[in-house]
Amino acid sequence: MPMTRDELRELVHKDPTELPIGKLFQIHRAFGPWARWVLAPEALERIDESFGQSRQPDVAETTGEGRTAILFVLLSQVPLLRSAFALPVAWQQEPVAASRVLPLGDEVSRSLEVSGWRLTAPEGVSPAVVKLMTDPNLVSWNSGWVPAAIALLDVADSLMEPPPRSLATGRWSDDSGILPVSGIEKKVRVAAELGAKVLFIPELDYEQAEQAVPPEHPDLKIVPLKCRSRDFRAVLLSCEEFVPPAPSADSSEDEHRRYIERLIELGQLKRAQAHYEQLVMPRVARILRKAWLEETQQQSVHTLVTIASDSTATAFYSIVATQPQRVLLLHTPDMAENAAKIRAHVERFANELFERVPEWQVLSFGSPDELLESLKGLREGWLRNLDPGDVVADLTPGTKEMSIQMYISVPQRGDRAVYVRHQPGKGMAIPFTEKLVVWPSS
Repeated sequence: MPMTRDELRELVHKDPTELPIGKLFQIHRAFGPWARWVLAPEALERIDESFGQSRQPDVAETTGEGRTAILFVLLSQVPLLRSAFALPVAWQQEPVAASRVLPLGDEVSRSLEVSGWRLTAPEGVSPAVVKLMTDPNLVSWNSGWVPAAIALLDVADSLMEPPPRSLATGRWSDDSGILPVSGIEKKVRVAAELGAKVLFIPELDYEQAEQAVPPEHPDLKIVPLKCRSRDFRAVLLSCEEFVPPAPSADSSEDEHRRYIERLIELGQLKRAQAHYEQLVMPRVARILRKAWLEETQQQSVHTLVTIASDSTATAFYSIVATQPQRVLLLHTPDMAENAAKIRAHVERFANELFERVPEWQVLSFGSPDELLESLKGLREGWLRNLDPGDVVADLTPGTKEMSIQMYISVPQRGDRAVYVRHQPGKGMAIPFTEKLVVWPSS
């Protein structure tokens, strides 16, 4: 017959070295998956000697979707239990057996306005153990709000993804945000012993937590969460640790695309742009270079004429594709930084993407109208004495009027114009949708 909560409460207050091995085994079975996390080492050693059933807990088991381990420090000494430990819990969609439901979940889901999920103990944990471990005289579940909320958003909200091998602790108030917790030193030690790589804590506990990291576990990273925001999602969005790991340079196009889309959803537009420029842009440039060669069979041109705009990547693509000896780069004062950025792109990938680095002729104009007017005279000025086929006009950057004037005035018969088109996304181009269009002059 299964033990009742009262029977279990009486047994866990006994010395684990004096309990009969049969009783220890019965307790171990009642705790189920929680046993190796929470039972005192002395009890587990005796069980191992007779049955060999327990093994070292691994925090990696708690970092799957919708799962976490909540850190606890006992409110009173209980001989059969560790003084500080972690309890693995999971969010599951309703319906769930009432005997496995943990009361903290209702408070968390209500605050986050996420319905249809219940916070539960793992299967195999007896109802008596659930009742024992939710006794407010034994443990305080308030400090489990933050890790439970992270896990709920991980499973119910696609924007949130905690890093692997991470734990958290922290209370919450709908009026004040994240609140500090007690037992920080013990919780830090438990997290380190379990092999956690990251521990999220209230920022008001940060200094104490940093000082508590054991010297033998220097790799444990303490990450503070802002305590003054009433929007928990905003707290996580502002924390770069919740951004998924970046794919490597040789990852698939889909992986890079999903990563950038995820960053944009998280509001990390600068990080998305940086990833695009560092890892995606050179791959797209090679694709467009191949398209140019297949279309024209022309290895290089003498001069490419382009305009600095907000999309520095498109000018870079045109330069890589055509491999010009000279780039005539036009810009207005407000685009001076972007003109410099285009040159920086070329310099960064000079050895990787260029047979030779082009010469630069950078022309600054006082206004868009002045730049537009100057396009009419480029052929008689900077482009004079060039043979047919020596010039390529880049129609992608600038205003529509500039593109039209560029096509009318710059290329002569035998020259070409290029345009880099793409599918627009949220805030930037969708990676790997870029295509190079080549037109002969009229």
